[in-house]
Amino acid sequence: MPTNTLTSLAILRVQVDQNKDYLTYLEPFVLQILADSRVSVASTNAVAESLVQDFGLAIPERTVDVVLRRFTRRKILTRVNNELRITGTIPDPQLTEKYAEAQRHIHSVINGVKRFSLPSANPMEDDDQVIEAICAFLSEFDVSCLRSYLKGTAIPEIDAASSTEKVLVSDYVQSIHLNQPERFNSFLILVQGHMLANALVCPDLEHVRNSFSGVTFYLDTPLLIRSLGLEGGDKRKATVELIDLLKNLQGKVAAFTHSVEELHNVIQGAADNLESPGGRGAIIQEARQAGTTKSDLVILAETIDDELAQAGIEVELTPRYVESVQIDEHIFEQVLGDEVSYFNLRAKEYDVNSVRSIYVKRNKKRIQSLEKSHAILVTSNSAFAKAAWQYGQQYEPSQAASTVITDFTLANIAWLKSPMGGASIPTTQLMAFSYAALQPSGDLLNKYMNEIDRLEANGTISERAHQLLRSSPMVSKELMNLTLGDDQYVTSETVTQILERLTSEIEGEAIGRAESSERGRANAIRALNVEEERSQQLERVWNSAQNALADQIEQNNALRSKLYWECHRRAKFWARGMSVVLAVLLIAVIVVSSLEFVGLPPSIRWTIVGALAMLTAANLLYGLTVKGTYNWLEAHLRTKFVRRRANDLGIELEGLSAI
Repeated sequence: MPTNTLTSLAILRVQVDQNKDYLTYLEPFVLQILADSRVSVASTNAVAESLVQDFGLAIPERTVDVVLRRFTRRKILTRVNNELRITGTIPDPQLTEKYAEAQRHIHSVINGVKRFSLPSANPMEDDDQVIEAICAFLSEFDVSCLRSYLKGTAIPEIDAASSTEKVLVSDYVQSIHLNQPERFNSFLILVQGHMLANALVCPDLEHVRNSFSGVTFYLDTPLLIRSLGLEGGDKRKATVELIDLLKNLQGKVAAFTHSVEELHNVIQGAADNLESPGGRGAIIQEARQAGTTKSDLVILAETIDDELAQAGIEVELTPRYVESVQIDEHIFEQVLGDEVSYFNLRAKEYDVNSVRSIYVKRNKKRIQSLEKSHAILVTSNSAFAKAAWQYGQQYEPSQAASTVITDFTLANIAWLKSPMGGASIPTTQLMAFSYAALQPSGDLLNKYMNEIDRLEANGTISERAHQLLRSSPMVSKELMNLTLGDDQYVTSETVTQILERLTSEIEGEAIGRAESSERGRANAIRALNVEEERSQQLERVWNSAQNALADQIEQNNALRSKLYWECHRRAKFWARGMSVVLAVLLIAVIVVSSLEFVGLPPSIRWTIVGALAMLTAANLLYGLTVKGTYNWLEAHLRTKFVRRRANDLGIELEGLSAI
């Protein structure tokens, strides 16, 4: 995969401005293609192919066609006999300056991943391999299960990158987030660029509503678990920020009572198995690492409703079965079984009930877009979302939005509606995804458990070592470090390495290597103490600086979001008032004109005639309507208020708009 895909994503992020729609960001690339071409005819197909070849962006032809039609309105292109001919002056797309800045970020990321991979189980010394791994990682951040989005991602299909390389990139992201803020920012630029590029696979984006008013988003059980922090801070933060953004966009967030019942059972089950050596699962693993006790989980299980209310999630009764909108649960279970591997059949029943409930909530309404979907289930399981989409194509193929979408798809689309209002969304989604990628899969854990059982049975490891290898919270991290998630690397040597690292951590091998004599031991311990104190002091300073930087970034993001939503509300208020005034004036003009100007002075008559002529011309030329005027006023006023407020606070506007 050539570097141009990553460069294009970085350029998209560099040029973003909150005052433009997202199809505008594709225009410089198309202009560059037109400027470089030696032909006079602009073919939609040819431009789409050039976008892949020159810029590494796979954009649907329908999206390209929308951009080309915009150019005809600007007289750059002219339609002659069903052909678009280049008849005007092509503006300078100014990609050269943006290219240089983008390359700086790209080289930083590529070199960083390359160096990070060298001591791993899968070292990458070739730039192309690193680029393929990064693109494969980014392609996981897709939008799917929406008919209006013609494909899941703008990144061309990648076959070469393995799952281990995606795990390696995830590990790199976690590492630089803690230790190298500048490199993390460079990587985040690629993620933001890709999230923006996802908008380009939707040619109807310019006509999509800017809010989720009237839509209820029902969270499935895994997302409820995340919202309570039971799978770690990164996943909780991503879920909580998504909920906040949806509410700011006038959406409603809820959960069905059967999902809450499943949540209760899952937490109670984790509490029952927390102290068992054989206890497994994300909740148990996180509880052991965080020091959460069995009683903590039991109390949480009994206070779920209060916890969900604090998280901003309403609980709604699961709708009863309605024959007229009932789905064929047997067929859906078969589709679900083909896509999702269930260890617990009860979990499948809950998922089927959730999808059935969404169909009841929609009540056979024709769903034309996500923004008009009325009800939709949000899941972290992409296979579940895919199964619901496939079933829906058989059951109601005309629906534009599936009954189920992933949390990232929703986060991406919500962020596109207000990048300033959801400033932290790309970061939290990136961290949640990379954290999840670093958790060992069920197959990997099963093979590891079988291997340590075998080694204990043949006497290679002791019973104490077996217990340590089974229950230590450090095992998952070491297992992923040594295998990168690939179970073929689970061998007796792998187990031995993990055991050595665990034993080293517990016993403190540094002191064990000290001189055996009392004097040597005392000197060694003294030296170690001095070195340890110095190391701890440096670590405290470093951690303090990193925490201060992280706090500053978080405060800046919070300030940006607060500023945006404050200006957003003001803009809506003023736009609504001005639109009402316009509507009243329009009605007054129509009423007065219908009286045939009886008894009116000439000046007023001519004023009315002029006003009618202007309104008629505006309607013919621009399709002027009260609703359209309101939308324009809201966007214009929001931009104006944001600029003025940022200026008052002494904040660089570029820092606010380029997020």
